[in-house]
Amino acid sequence: MSVIDICTLDSLPVRGGGCITIPAMEDGLLPLGVHDCTLDEICEIFVFNPWRNDLFTFLSAYVGKLHECGVSGWIVVDGSYVQMKDEPSDIDLLIVIDRKKSTYKSNERNLQIVLDLLRMDEAKDRFKLHIFTGYADDVSGQEFVNLSPWLKDYIQIFTLVRDRPFDLKGMLRLAI
Repeated sequence: MSVIDICTLDSLPVRGGGCITIPAMEDGLLPLGVHDCTLDEICEIFVFNPWRNDLFTFLSAYVGKLHECGVSGWIVVDGSYVQMKDEPSDIDLLIVIDRKKSTYKSNERNLQIVLDLLRMDEAKDRFKLHIFTGYADDVSGQEFVNLSPWLKDYIQIFTLVRDRPFDLKGMLRLAI
């Protein structure tokens, strides 16, 4: 099954107001697919101890800063944080920036802030985030059709489970 096949949102559960909810975990993993969500939904399900709350606070601040500076696109949230590990060391993110809709480049200050935020060492040291960044010309659709082959490869890698080589897992996607 290809990434394009597994990453459609057509079959995901929908609740009132058109919001797609995070599905129940299956054997400690998200069901295969991409599950659109909000920061509030991540908090509700994945913040269950003080350490996870700290990581969530970093994630929220990071997403907020990207948004404030004019970054548009989405973030795939992955790693042991979404596998219910009690004390994950960080949160893995794949940030896909929409070149057409993002406005941060039109402001020198915002450009510098975004460039700093997208540095792997900055994200890790200040926010406890392990980031990968890519760009696309249009990320408004629900499928991953407008992405470069290497971005699709990263998404495919995010479906793998480190200690369970025969299992695949889903991932979360936040709009920014």
